[in-house]
Amino acid sequence: MKRRRVTTHERLAFVAAVLVVWLTGVGARLVHLQVYSHDWYQERAIRQQERTVEVSPTRGRILDREGRELARSMEAKSVYVTISEAGDPATLARALAPVLEMDAKALVERLTTDRSFVLLKRKVDVETALKVAGMDLPGVELVGEMKRVYPKRELASHILGYCGVDEDGLSGLELTYDEQVRGKAGRVVLTKDARGSTYDAAEIAPTPGNDLQLTIDQVAQYRAEQALAEGVKRTNAKWGTAIVVRPKTGEIVALANYPTFDPNAFSKAKPDARRNRAIEYTFEPGSVFKIVPYSGCIEDGLVTPDTMVDCQYGSITVAGRTVKDGSYGVLKVSDALAVSSNVAAIKMGMKLGNERLYEYIRRYGFGRKTGAGMPGEASGLVSPVEKWGPTTIGSIPMGHEIGVTAIQEVAAMAALANGGTYVQPHIVRRVLAPTGQVVSETQPETRRVVSQATAAAMAGMLEDVVLKGTAKHANLGELRAAGKTGTAQKIDANGRYSHTKYLASFCGFAPADDPEYACIVVLDEPTGGGHTGGATAAPIFGQILTELFADDTVVVAPNDEIAKADVLAPRAAPMTGAELASVRRVAPAEDARPVLDAVTTEYRGNGGVVVPDLSGRGLRSVMEIGSATGLVVQAAGNGKVQSQAPAPGAVVPPGTTLQVTLR
Repeated sequence: MKRRRVTTHERLAFVAAVLVVWLTGVGARLVHLQVYSHDWYQERAIRQQERTVEVSPTRGRILDREGRELARSMEAKSVYVTISEAGDPATLARALAPVLEMDAKALVERLTTDRSFVLLKRKVDVETALKVAGMDLPGVELVGEMKRVYPKRELASHILGYCGVDEDGLSGLELTYDEQVRGKAGRVVLTKDARGSTYDAAEIAPTPGNDLQLTIDQVAQYRAEQALAEGVKRTNAKWGTAIVVRPKTGEIVALANYPTFDPNAFSKAKPDARRNRAIEYTFEPGSVFKIVPYSGCIEDGLVTPDTMVDCQYGSITVAGRTVKDGSYGVLKVSDALAVSSNVAAIKMGMKLGNERLYEYIRRYGFGRKTGAGMPGEASGLVSPVEKWGPTTIGSIPMGHEIGVTAIQEVAAMAALANGGTYVQPHIVRRVLAPTGQVVSETQPETRRVVSQATAAAMAGMLEDVVLKGTAKHANLGELRAAGKTGTAQKIDANGRYSHTKYLASFCGFAPADDPEYACIVVLDEPTGGGHTGGATAAPIFGQILTELFADDTVVVAPNDEIAKADVLAPRAAPMTGAELASVRRVAPAEDARPVLDAVTTEYRGNGGVVVPDLSGRGLRSVMEIGSATGLVVQAAGNGKVQSQAPAPGAVVPPGTTLQVTLR
């Protein structure tokens, strides 16, 4: 059979059909890629070509009332390794292990990975960073991170608190004001070529955190801490706490605890040493609490300082329970307070009655937090009247069956010192923006507790306590101190009042005629030189107040680490994400000009900032200048600044976006 010849036309038709099918397949595939899979491939391409790095903000400073730094952030170095450049893991591990104080085998395991970039140790000290830099090891990088430091070491540690490795507040004001002090993180987008090299960077600068300016005075804090530490050691007490307040304003001038700790190395301190007992610890106050029933009776017109009261030679029975103290007969009310008669105090409470006594307790702020601004504050323990037993009226007036905190007690005493007006104690004076502008200012609560006449009468009686009563060791001479001692029996393991363990305290103010300071000192189980508040706590009060009124100054030495860090990183701004991708070992500054030389700090009447000239500067300098001036920097490119907007010399509001192009 003869085969039919395929014509040229048929061949062309076949080829055309194949082409149509192929083009249809290609087109369908393109449609699938461009339409249906577009987002997936685009996201994958971006992941391969771009790397986004979060840039940590600089945490705001904590300052004392005079603007002296108590806490700030500085640049520290973390040790990273680029695996592709590092060579043999075992060799590198042997070299770094002794310097980083790490196990060589653990380092080998960490370096044997598929990842391209490995962290070895975060935030090493200055000496370690310098050693690593001097070794000049291939692939080893020192990357800048921010580290929280406390220049004055233990000073005000219970107030300030401390931060974790990621600059998050964990305790004290660092925790309470973490959101405001932390700032807002920025980010940098690094664009890479096929070889993985960075050729472009676009960055949104981080926003630095706000500063806190405290009511604390650094010198007063130092004096209070030193006096308390000496007193605790001298009396062999378990612990002690002291608070100094300005009665007229409620400002806490000093707040000390002993034992104490260094927040730069808080993990090395025992939990007991980190406890802020000034606000967290609830205790029975003992006789210091007698100011409540006495002032209540004077306010209600039931007695005067000259009213005679029968102290019944130190014995009174309330609902079948007998309370005994010193053998005093008939005394003036003022003298009964001076010798701290329990019988007289109970009679003052009985004159008021349960309801009125409870009302005055609440007026003075007992049973609720003061809101002083520190975390962990206790409310104390005040039972409602309906839960009082038949003998409660015989206990509360002398400071038993009630729980208070030291901050509550000194605030109550300060109310008497302030003419009967309670001013909420507080420790943060104001919050400041990085530009120095006031973000918020504390407005303390105020309320009338007793009349000015009652407060004046109580001030005179409390001065007698110091002059001729139980607090002679608190005598400040011409300063005319006033106050009240407290010696409370502690509860033993059997739930009974101990006859060997006491909590001693003294709370008072000076000068008595025009009080500038109110102060409380509390000691737990003092055994050296006595156990009473008059013998142990009152002398510490006297020392603190004497030194606060002294004219000489105190120099508080800074933390050595800060001075050493200047060798490695003279500027306290963090490295940016762009530098993170390119810095090897300790990089020199981008230029020799000090950053702040370029910052014009003149503020015009309209609150504007003069835009600095950034031409020729590198990305790091730009970021630092933006942080210092309060301008929000948006940078594109690598190299040196070629153009900027707004132009140099323009006057703009703080927070204005400053766009720069680098090449």
